[in-house]
Amino acid sequence: MKIKRIASLAMGLWVLVVVTGSAQVEEAAQNPEKVQVPELRDELKAFTPFIGTWEIDGEWLSGEKIWARSEYKVGMEGNFVEARTWTRGEDGQAYQRYLTIWRWDTESSKVTSHGFTFDGSYTGIDTEVNLVDGVGTLKSNWKMGETGIEQVVQTVDANHYSWKVWSMTGETKTLLMDGVWKRVE
Repeated sequence: MKIKRIASLAMGLWVLVVVTGSAQVEEAAQNPEKVQVPELRDELKAFTPFIGTWEIDGEWLSGEKIWARSEYKVGMEGNFVEARTWTRGEDGQAYQRYLTIWRWDTESSKVTSHGFTFDGSYTGIDTEVNLVDGVGTLKSNWKMGETGIEQVVQTVDANHYSWKVWSMTGETKTLLMDGVWKRVE
């Protein structure tokens, strides 16, 4: 008898949550201008100028062409930043290649990037973040086999950010990318 009562209460609460949530989703769909983007927590503020949709259409320093589109969004009350990145395959069709989620790790006192790739692989990387006079800078280092990779993105103005990538083998540091992303939304 007690279990039925608990189950009934739980089901009632679940229905209330779903109905309330559905109403909020419906309101947001019909009035997107009223949707409030939560403010980022202090440790993630350096991402503020990156929130939006960006594209790059250029080439790696090797001459290989690149087109990509990234959407940066504030997640879960400002506690996360999510980026979804699309690129084109050999057939020219766009596909989502990356999903990256950044969060403040209270144990390590660092911003951590959780990167998921279309092939199911995962990489966790610490990211140095900085926001000075409205200029956001994000810097990450990781290994691909024996090769070190360093990436730095930095806002140039409200509608552009620079993207630099280096490979590092021993004492040799080689620039692979020196591109500019442009805001499209």
